[in-house]
Amino acid sequence: MKIRNFILFLMLVLFLASCGGGAEKKDDKKEDTASTDQNMPKEIQNLTLPDGWSDDVLVKIANEESVAKPIMAIMDFESNVNIALNVNDLGITDMLTTGMFNTGKFGMVERARLNTVLKEQKISNSDDFNSSNAAKIGELLGANYIITGKITSAVRDVQDKFSHYELNATITFNISVLDSSTGKIFKSVEGVGSDTAILVVDDRGNVIKGPAEFRAAKVETKDGVYTIVGVDMSKQFVGATKKAIENVANKLEASFPIIGYVLTGDGTKIMTDVGSERGAKKDDYFIVIRLGKEIIHPATKKVIGREKEVIAGALIESVGEKESNAKILKLKDPANAPTGGDVVISISGKYQSLK
Repeated sequence: MKIRNFILFLMLVLFLASCGGGAEKKDDKKEDTASTDQNMPKEIQNLTLPDGWSDDVLVKIANEESVAKPIMAIMDFESNVNIALNVNDLGITDMLTTGMFNTGKFGMVERARLNTVLKEQKISNSDDFNSSNAAKIGELLGANYIITGKITSAVRDVQDKFSHYELNATITFNISVLDSSTGKIFKSVEGVGSDTAILVVDDRGNVIKGPAEFRAAKVETKDGVYTIVGVDMSKQFVGATKKAIENVANKLEASFPIIGYVLTGDGTKIMTDVGSERGAKKDDYFIVIRLGKEIIHPATKKVIGREKEVIAGALIESVGEKESNAKILKLKDPANAPTGGDVVISISGKYQSLK
């Protein structure tokens, strides 16, 4: 009898332990899901429409017109601040051209061609632009947008961290994207980047440990403010510029979403007509919408758009030249899964880093 009771007791303990383990696994799964959701763009999490897109693209697709990547021309940047480093030495224009090209979503005008046209039109800087000549230059270059920019801030500072000093170089610039068809500003973006060097100094302020270019430098203090002397910070400002450019390129990518159609779909996956030739990339996202009836302006009686319902969010898993396949991450209603004829709008995979 005692043996039987012991066996029953042991079985009960094992049963309770297994239930507890299951609960833990379930909780872990919930945490994993929550963590995954947090890494998704807010539009995917909340199933809401992103900004920066137009119904005009859908009209072009329906009329079998070309829907090419926007062509961008980048003017040389200017500076509103007094820094020892020449603006051209920072390489902003070349960095931005490369950064935007690498997003896969833009076509870029070659520098030589741009310089030739600007010289012919006697335009030396962005201040020479107006609505009429911007449109003309855009036409001559075949560019949809012209980008101008100015450095608005270039700051270096030294912070005492007790065991060492941090030397920070921070650069800020503003970018304007002009629509060449109108000459008006389509988008304004601010880019900020910082580069930090760690320095260890002796009792006299001489740098004894840190990057090689700072070994001859000295940290001085006056009225609680630390400064560094005897050093060229060109390398740090170039590093800060690279980070600011990456941020700007990602923001501009997010401002030009790709729009296309679902070809086939079910509750787990979709195939779209958006491929690499239009800039689709693996690990980017799609918001899937269903079009409703036309919206008629009450006064002009003209069609100004279509009603739209967000039905799903998806992650691009593979990309061909003219098509892409995506996994459904969220469905608004399992009974209302994406199907052929629904519309997709892209969201950059780097979207979260822009917030």
